Amino acid sequence: MTQSRRNLRLFKAVLGLMLVAPVLPSCTRQVSTSEGDGVPPDPPPFSLAGDAPWPAPYAGDPLWLEAARGDDIDRARLAQGETARMLLAAIERGGSLGRTALRTLEFAADRLDIQADLCGLALRAEATSLGPLLEALLEALSNAPRNEETEDARADAECLRVFTQLQQRPNVASADRDLAQGAARRIEAR
Repeated sequence: MTQSRRNLRLFKAVLGLMLVAPVLPSCTRQVSTSEGDGVPPDPPPFSLAGDAPWPAPYAGDPLWLEAARGDDIDRARLAQGETARMLLAAIERGGSLGRTALRTLEFAADRLDIQADLCGLALRAEATSLGPLLEALLEALSNAPRNEETEDARADAECLRVFTQLQQRPNVASADRDLAQGAARRIEAR
């Protein structure tokens, strides 16, 4: 390709961008805000319900499949091969994959690393998903190995805020309020 053809292509690309650029800011504003008020839309509710097919790579991974239909030994085996962050990625997908990852979390030594993330999910959780999340948080706060590296004052403060909010919500089941209160006490006792 000659230099003049490259220059012509570059000129056409720049011209096209110049024609489209004035339109883009208004498009992105409408998409990224809620009714044009400058506030980003709320994330969708978090749900552990459902049994949708698992996406790759989970669907073909024998460790994940065994953990889903197995027992604590299979989940412990999975936790040895996954970090808490990897389990969090599966938890966030929700459904049966999320349930499997959440049950596996208790075997992950680094589960306190995702404490703040789980608290954030708890704020968005549907009623049936809140209890399992709070149980996982209480378990992590009670039993996870702790040292100076796992101490995270910001995560603790964020979770205390979340637990207080959950205890004040009228639509939260009393058992879930008790779990939130127990988790808050664990943080305060440290």
